[in-house]
Amino acid sequence: MGGTAAADAVAGSAEGRMLASGFLQLMMSQVSSRVVTFLMNLVIARRLSPQEFGMAAVQFQLLTSTILFISREGFRRGCLRADGNSPSSPSGSPSALHWARMVSAAWLAVPTGIALAAAACAFVLRYQRLPLSDPYAQAILLHGVAAAVELFSEPLYILSQALLLVRLRAVLDAVATVVRCVVTLLLVLGGIGRTGGLVFAYAELAFSATLVVGYWGYFLLHPSVRVLNGSQGGEGEKEVGHEGEKHKQGEEGEAEKEGEGEVGGGGEGLRRRAVGGQGKDGDDKGEQRKAEAKGRGDGRRDSDGKGRNAVIPLLPCKVPDHPLLHWPLLRLCGAFSLQAVVKQVLGKGDEMVLVALETAYNQGVYGLVVKLGSLVVRSVLQPFEESAFIIFARTAPSLAASAGAGGGGGDAKAGRESVARVLLLAVKAVNLLGLVFVAFGPPFAFSLLALLYGPAWTATEAPLALACYCPYIMALALNGTTEAFVHAVLSERQLAQSNGWLVLFSLLHMALSALLIRAASSPGLILANCFNMAMRIAYSATFIHQYFKATPNFSLLGSLPSVPVLASFAAASLVSFTSQHLLLFRGTYLSPVSPPSPLSPASLAHIAVGALCFVGVMGALWRWERPFFAELKATLRSAKESKQE
Repeated sequence: MGGTAAADAVAGSAEGRMLASGFLQLMMSQVSSRVVTFLMNLVIARRLSPQEFGMAAVQFQLLTSTILFISREGFRRGCLRADGNSPSSPSGSPSALHWARMVSAAWLAVPTGIALAAAACAFVLRYQRLPLSDPYAQAILLHGVAAAVELFSEPLYILSQALLLVRLRAVLDAVATVVRCVVTLLLVLGGIGRTGGLVFAYAELAFSATLVVGYWGYFLLHPSVRVLNGSQGGEGEKEVGHEGEKHKQGEEGEAEKEGEGEVGGGGEGLRRRAVGGQGKDGDDKGEQRKAEAKGRGDGRRDSDGKGRNAVIPLLPCKVPDHPLLHWPLLRLCGAFSLQAVVKQVLGKGDEMVLVALETAYNQGVYGLVVKLGSLVVRSVLQPFEESAFIIFARTAPSLAASAGAGGGGGDAKAGRESVARVLLLAVKAVNLLGLVFVAFGPPFAFSLLALLYGPAWTATEAPLALACYCPYIMALALNGTTEAFVHAVLSERQLAQSNGWLVLFSLLHMALSALLIRAASSPGLILANCFNMAMRIAYSATFIHQYFKATPNFSLLGSLPSVPVLASFAAASLVSFTSQHLLLFRGTYLSPVSPPSPLSPASLAHIAVGALCFVGVMGALWRWERPFFAELKATLRSAKESKQE
């Protein structure tokens, strides 16, 4: 136990490097793909009416996100949590039993999602009393089919996350997103399928098919894995690779017949070996394999600890003397799935209320604002949150086990302090990012919409809604990072308690949404979302405070910027609002009576004022937050060096 605690004592720096490396890969992929898709979406939005845009951005997106999130989120969280404290070999890497349990559980997301897709589509068609001949009804059904198709990539997505194949996920997400936008753009320009929103259904099918082909193609064809044939994995190995790469057939056949390292028992299960530091792949993508090895130790090995690689199945398989499904893991996935239902209602309750109470026109306005705001959320915040969850899920359980067993002493304490430091570093980073949007977003929302989408959209309530969405981005950033840590360390009992609180938050959120949407339409709905995030942040902050109460000098207040930096943000916001009032709105407060051109002298002067304020804020950050940036730079440099080793 002492050795484990000693390893955990340096977890902060190691996990900080992993967090930075995974986040940077995901973020760069997201940003590059989002730039391309954003430009194409500009063309699409300019050619669609608010009603048509609302159909795609709110109604169809709500349907597919509900099906996918509820059916797979619980398995994602549960299986990745299991990866943090799974049955391991003496070498410290997960055994073949662990991989069999994970993959078998992950495949349950497929039938779950298919059943949910059928039920959701049937409910929508019955609720709206749509005949199947209606193009809108056909679009609903095609979106359900697309969601079901996408779920066939889910087991391999979970496996790739457990193997730390961050680049694989990043590339496939980027490619699939670009494919969806290209298909949408071509169909819109060609006037194909615009009736009833069929154009968006075809694009969603293309997106799902791209993900399925990408994940299965990688695991079936990638030369860094080897295919095993036979029910016991000992009848030989096929050569998989290129440029003359060969593997000796059957050289590890006997190893797979020993103890828990054996995966078989009933069929020609399709299996893979995870190749760590021992693979003979020549020059084949060594950088990625090194990054994977960093996350897994010295390679995935059999449970005998003699250096043989553990067998990783791609289909459900049974390990001899063990059940096909591991019930503790299923209970954990079930608890997270229940939480996913609550979180979906909590997170998408605003859109549910919007669809039920508002017109298609207002749905389009809200959808445009969310699309524009989610460019930042999905490009930066979501990759950061997912990377943080994976890292905390791998680190925190071992620290808890060490402390619970009474071992490790000062080593366990040092390990917990290191994890606390990484958490504070992450929270402070999203705090600073969020403050940029809070200070500069509202006074420049009108200018941005006028420049990108033209007067047709600035004449709506979209500018006011976008101004309200900017503080919501900061709330999303804080909630995503703090919840990532909380969900990584919750016990089953605590998870049940968390679900209870989320139910309460969900009810309050939906009630407030119904009230504010009547009073202020889309801006009111966004304000209700901010209140929702505030409740969840308060819950996570309370849990984190209790979790680290034995850690000296720990406080989430340490993640706040210094007072001079906060003052600089406040001053920049005040000056920018004054500039908007005098130069752009010409004495009015919410919108100009006669809006100037986006490239008029008044508009350019307003943008210049904002640029000067931004430079001033950056100077304040450099002056008073230099220690933070030095630590962040050191973490990023360590991530880069560890990746190149």
